[in-house]
Amino acid sequence: MPEKRILEAGEILFIQGDTPEKIYMFQEGELEILQTSGEYLGLDSHIIIDKSIRVGSISAKSMLAGFSSNLTSPFNQSVRAVKKSLLVEYPLSRPGFRAVAARDFKGTVNILRQLYNLFLQSKSGLKKYYSLSGRISQLHDNLLLLYHVISSGNGPEEITLSSENLYHKFRENGGTIEDQIPIEILIKDFSPYLNQNYGEPEAETGSSDEYDKLVKNILKVDGQILAHTVKSNPNISVLIFEELTAQLNRSYNGIFEVSSEIEEKLATFFEMQDSWSSYFLTSGVTDDWAASGRIDNSFFPALSKLFQKINEMYSSVFGTGLDKFENYIKLQVLFSEKKNGERPAAAEVHSEPSGVQEIIEEGEAPVRGSSGLQKSIYQIFEFSMIDQEFQNRMLKLLNDFKNLKNPFSSEGDARKVRRFVSKMYWDLYKQVFVRTKTESSIPRAVNLMMHYGFLDDELLEESQLRDLAELGKMRERAGSDIVLSEYDFLSLIYEGKEEPSITEMGLNYEGFIREQNKYKKRGEEVKIDDDENVNLNMTLHEIDQRLTSTAAVCSGGTTTAFPILASEIVKGSLKNLYVSKSSLEKIVKNIENIDYSLFYRETVLKMDSAREIIQEEILPYFIMLPIYGTKSLLWQEIVGNNKRTRGRIVVPVFFMGDIEKSILHTLACYRWELNRTVKGAMWADPIEGGLTGEYFDYVNTYKKNTKLSAEAKEKINSRFRALRTNRDRFADDYIMWIAYERDGIMKLNSVVREMFYKHIPFNKDVRAQLENMPAFNKYASRFTNVKVREIAAYERRYKKYQFDDGTYPDEIQKFFEFLSK
Repeated sequence: MPEKRILEAGEILFIQGDTPEKIYMFQEGELEILQTSGEYLGLDSHIIIDKSIRVGSISAKSMLAGFSSNLTSPFNQSVRAVKKSLLVEYPLSRPGFRAVAARDFKGTVNILRQLYNLFLQSKSGLKKYYSLSGRISQLHDNLLLLYHVISSGNGPEEITLSSENLYHKFRENGGTIEDQIPIEILIKDFSPYLNQNYGEPEAETGSSDEYDKLVKNILKVDGQILAHTVKSNPNISVLIFEELTAQLNRSYNGIFEVSSEIEEKLATFFEMQDSWSSYFLTSGVTDDWAASGRIDNSFFPALSKLFQKINEMYSSVFGTGLDKFENYIKLQVLFSEKKNGERPAAAEVHSEPSGVQEIIEEGEAPVRGSSGLQKSIYQIFEFSMIDQEFQNRMLKLLNDFKNLKNPFSSEGDARKVRRFVSKMYWDLYKQVFVRTKTESSIPRAVNLMMHYGFLDDELLEESQLRDLAELGKMRERAGSDIVLSEYDFLSLIYEGKEEPSITEMGLNYEGFIREQNKYKKRGEEVKIDDDENVNLNMTLHEIDQRLTSTAAVCSGGTTTAFPILASEIVKGSLKNLYVSKSSLEKIVKNIENIDYSLFYRETVLKMDSAREIIQEEILPYFIMLPIYGTKSLLWQEIVGNNKRTRGRIVVPVFFMGDIEKSILHTLACYRWELNRTVKGAMWADPIEGGLTGEYFDYVNTYKKNTKLSAEAKEKINSRFRALRTNRDRFADDYIMWIAYERDGIMKLNSVVREMFYKHIPFNKDVRAQLENMPAFNKYASRFTNVKVREIAAYERRYKKYQFDDGTYPDEIQKFFEFLSK
């Protein structure tokens, strides 16, 4: 009988080299596929995982097939949960897949189709790896050429020798570099002059297109017909399964090989003694390049953006960012200071193991202790009144963490130590929060813990401690209806003004308690109505369920997540990374000014005995997480079924990256999920489903849409292969709509443009600028006509509520103001 199984984040489902005993259906969460070389097989499972490289991931509901030939040979890969995941296990009879094909015909068809989808994903993934490898190689070669013409001989011997050999080949083949070097040279393709190939090797593309088409056409046959074919001759399905498994394995082998090459290439940038980062971080190098007169002031900011692009590509395939390299963050800090025309501060580029020269302004060497935050962890312990055994254990774990060679490694002991420290930190956080509600005087270190994730001064540079001390003295204006600190939001739950958030599994507080009570003995169940500490328990539940989960996700990746501020991962000035309430509110308001209907939804207005449907603005909460992170996240769009409740969006208080783009993506997800919730079961209906219904229909029918050219369809197909979910596809289009189309810059196809103009209209001023453009004129006229008729209909409907002075009750008046925007 099938059984449900929950994998916690980091838990292994199966290990490469083991023999299959079950078939797994993945339901929800996220899994990563890992692979190592044959020399480690048969060793301890921890060693196999530690030596493995990520070659793929699974986040959509699917059958986990293709990792073993015929389900009888050992697994070719390992599978591990990235975050909490739900699976269904089916017992596997011998002899493997042949037995399945002989008894479960519909199940066999389903397995083959999902295996084929996984194979296509692996081919697409392989192309991404080759693209990343090519981008890194190209940048490395271009920097070698620039080094030769700007400062040859002034750097490490390895860079000097490599640049001389490459430049000689470059000139032999007719290559030239102009005297005034444009920033475009960083991405210019010099491969013809260097006898290089930065693209995908043709010999390693996997199976032939003809084979792909054949299998695709077979699997597209009606399910009942195909099941009947399988029933009549199981060998057909066995042959397809074996060949697809072989092709999938070839793709993963290709990814494994190119992954190793990528890591070696990245070492030349960030790890080797003679790396590019070591060279640029050497005192005065960037100034020397600028003083050469051959590059302009935008060169290093452009190089920084190129590194960020590589980081995005790397994160999308490896599941972790380049910030695992200490020198990556240091370079970003250095280049950002160059952008601002300032010399980097000492603590921002300080390095011990790499041998990079420490840059300190004369007479400004920091004196540790000037921040006033020394030994803060003992102040926090004392305030929390937590027991001594807990304190001793946490201090020991923190000491183990500090002594790790690479404390933010995603594997081995480092990950285990971080997990234990994080668990104890959140237990301490809960204890401290409770104490703050009963004490009139709260120490500064405690405030910094509640709002910024501070715990131990020894984990931060002195300059960062001074930044933190200054931030702790700031008093932002209160009363913002949009942005709250994590502490303030938890206080709303503690005071009974807000309900707890849903869990990762979508359960509200009452549902979660009911599930917990199922596993308790009679008499031990929690009865919410009789609980005198219900608000306190709901607050602790919020920390356990929503805060810890969002902190891990928003930190950039659950495998390297750490909730405590530490200089090993938080590089540079905390003040530069800090996201104030006012700055976040400004970003949100700017987006709302463009997409004026963003926060409006249908609600029911009670007018005496009558009920009227209006559009009402309901602002979500933007909650500032007390962590350092790289992404914002929509946690929930509504509370229960109450359409007047506010959603929850979380944003790290210290943010690394493009926060405006991240907020745009999160608000697109908010729009999508809110429409789905409001429309209920009809959300995917092309007529009744509104925005999500039309977009869902567009995704499924674009290949047959006569409004789209063949070129447009191919472009859509390419984008959709790279974006896994319809929500992500919608979000990508939404970002183009808000960031570009509002200025008349064509980024979307005509079908999406028409759909968005109807459902996500720009404000009146923007529409006035666009309506005379051919691409928008037809949609603008139709939108205006519909709006005029709509307003007239509502005026007739609500005339009975109109006062003598021509105004309406506040709710209806605001609704008419919304309609007129």
